[in-house]
Amino acid sequence: MARTGFNGALLLVEGNDDSRFFKSRINSTSCQVVIAQSKKNVIEAIKKLNSQLFEGALGVVDNDCDSIDG
Repeated sequence: MARTGFNGALLLVEGNDDSRFFKSRINSTSCQVVIAQSKKNVIEAIKKLNSQLFEGALGVVDNDCDSIDG
């Protein structure tokens, strides 16, 4: 993931519902919502960005049933 044409922060979310929720709560001129299509993709993308010392990205995942399933 590279910065091309957008210099603001990136907010990585799991899916469309999360995107709709956050888009109404952020300033779209300084933060862009990116749909990763799954919790695993969000986590892997953030790991990769961290390994490249990328600044300005936040991944948001929800608990779903993880606490019940272990």
